[in-house]
Amino acid sequence: MALIAAEKIYKISKEKEIFSLDAPVSGGDLGAREGKLAIMVGGDRDIYDKVMPFFEIIGENIAHMGKAGSGQNTKMANQILIADTMIGVVESLLYAYKTEMDLDFVIDIIGKGAASSWSINTLGRRIAKGDFDPGFFIKHFIKDMGIALDEAKRMNLALPGLALVHQFYIAATSLGYPRLSRRVNKMGFCSKMCISLIEELRKYIQTYKMHNKIKHIKYFSRFVYDQLGFNLCYSSSEKIRAK
Repeated sequence: MALIAAEKIYKISKEKEIFSLDAPVSGGDLGAREGKLAIMVGGDRDIYDKVMPFFEIIGENIAHMGKAGSGQNTKMANQILIADTMIGVVESLLYAYKTEMDLDFVIDIIGKGAASSWSINTLGRRIAKGDFDPGFFIKHFIKDMGIALDEAKRMNLALPGLALVHQFYIAATSLGYPRLSRRVNKMGFCSKMCISLIEELRKYIQTYKMHNKIKHIKYFSRFVYDQLGFNLCYSSSEKIRAK
């Protein structure tokens, strides 16, 4: 686990009379190219002050978050927010697209109100332009969400929103699309992936409706999720009822 590892490295480093900082970053490919990354640092304050000139080369929003492990915990909070926010970004833009709205114009308005976020104003613009060039690998984001979920479990903390998004990404890799299974736009559940999932869902719905294989629609949804790779928990007493 990230927090435990950071604390262990810090302790071992101290024993060997060397120093360590956990300093994860955020800002994606764009932030890295422009030297505008956010850097969240955990560890001794005096060591943080000494290495600040190096941090300033690659970032501009830099903060000492506290003791060893604090940087990692801040990063996890960051990833949880991004994960949950991207679902809203994609569903919002998908709704606007289906109602034949101009996506850039929609972003101009909602991106300045209560729904404003970096994700809608930056990644949303990319989606609106059809720019799905990768900026982050799916496997890395799944790893980050897994770490956050493991830490939450250790603290007996329920994060159902994060768990659902985690399953969406796992489902995306299980669909077998070469590019989508390797990478997505930044850390987002990009619209291409979302549309692909919806089309797969629609295909299953039409197939099983035509063959009338499932009597009860309440079980049908779960059946489709299973077919698409969603590992959702359900009661063992629930069974798919088919002819």
